Amino acid sequence: MTLPGGAGGATLVLGVLAVLAALSSRFQLRAITRLRSGPDRILREYGVGDVLFLAAVLGWLLVQSVLVFLSGGGRPVGRPELHGGLLFYGILAGGVWLAVQARGRDPVRLFGLAVSSPGSAARTGLGYLAAGYPLLVAGLVLMNLIFPGTEPQGVVRFFAETRDFGDRALVFLTAAVCAPLTEELIFRGYLHGVARRYLGVGPAALLNASVFAAIHLHAVYFPVLLMLGLLLTLAYELEGNLLVPVVMHAAFNAVSLLVLLVAPGAGT
Repeated sequence: MTLPGGAGGATLVLGVLAVLAALSSRFQLRAITRLRSGPDRILREYGVGDVLFLAAVLGWLLVQSVLVFLSGGGRPVGRPELHGGLLFYGILAGGVWLAVQARGRDPVRLFGLAVSSPGSAARTGLGYLAAGYPLLVAGLVLMNLIFPGTEPQGVVRFFAETRDFGDRALVFLTAAVCAPLTEELIFRGYLHGVARRYLGVGPAALLNASVFAAIHLHAVYFPVLLMLGLLLTLAYELEGNLLVPVVMHAAFNAVSLLVLLVAPGAGT
């Protein structure tokens, strides 16, 4: 998850995406009028073992986040940290995927990855993002106005300052591919599914979005991250295909990084 700082860059994106949102009213109406039906049979496959495993994963994530925060979460990010991040994402995603398979379940079916074609899921995800993006960027602008001069995330600072193509490609790989795949698998796919099984749609959505926002360790942007998490969850509920929020998350991060290339001052 990558958020550029700066009201100027955010406003630039707001103007462009407002036009796209106007063209995506069908996604807005769909989000208001329909929720995915019939997932209960699949969700009953989750059990106490999933709750315990998920609690361990989330506990470990939160402990690591606290340790990073206490050690100075704003320290510079470089290639070693990005390489470590790629390894971290791979281990985490693989662990969750194997944990699901270990109990004799098919992750593809469980997360609805075959509900629609990849192309259709990608188009749908981009439509949902366009519909919700103005609200997200408005929140970003508001937080920057309330807290001017907010320090950007380390990866954002690194991306904005480096001039090395390889470094920037590595950031794109991490933020626009690995992070969306892993975070959506954990938060929207697994956490939301298990929580929905025991708590219901609303509490599960709020729980997964809150944890998602919290682990990014950026208090100023917590409301924006929370809104993004809820939007991603809503899209998953509506479509029943985890690829939809993956595309949304990846596109959001990619646009955030592209803003830094078009308007370098947006990251400061």
